[in-house]
Amino acid sequence: MQHASGDCVGIISADLQEPHEKFIDMVQEWKKGAKFVIGERQTREECWWHRNISGIYWNLVRNFAFSDFPYMGYDFCVLDRQVVDNVTKINEKNSSIFVLIYWFGYRAVRLPITRKLRD
Repeated sequence: MQHASGDCVGIISADLQEPHEKFIDMVQEWKKGAKFVIGERQTREECWWHRNISGIYWNLVRNFAFSDFPYMGYDFCVLDRQVVDNVTKINEKNSSIFVLIYWFGYRAVRLPITRKLRD
């Protein structure tokens, strides 16, 4: 994010399991004034053990940090420049970037998505 120069920044996992075409809807929400837009997983087309292990982690985040954190987590989002600047100013290297972004307290606009199987 330190090298991003746009007014908004999109993040998507390198495995591209999230529906990248949703970036269009996410940017539309940003244009309406949202500072933080997430693709909120509604389902995951992954095997049961992957869903369960991931679920344990996100449950820990919800139970010990943010009770309103997305149930299935997120790693697909659009951030306003203000959010990007906040993240880069603290220069944290040992944290989950998605939990860190949530920690700033911006109200997330949540768009439902399905996480696909890896190809």
